[in-house]
Amino acid sequence: MQNIPSPKPIGPTTPDKERARAQYQQLRRDLVAHYSAAAPDAATINSIMDQLLAAQMKYKATFGLIGNNPNE
Repeated sequence: MQNIPSPKPIGPTTPDKERARAQYQQLRRDLVAHYSAAAPDAATINSIMDQLLAAQMKYKATFGLIGNNPNE
């Protein structure tokens, strides 16, 4: 799995944006680590993916975006 850096935040940085971004980045690192394991655990990976989606939505909400539609 390729480790792609997260985009820089747009607009002024706030503590909420930083917390949401940090949580998202940590979950991405966790996901990469679990995929790279000798014996990946599917249940753990699924759990991380669920948390990652929630973190992504929370991060987008700090910019006033709701949902997962790129045409918002």
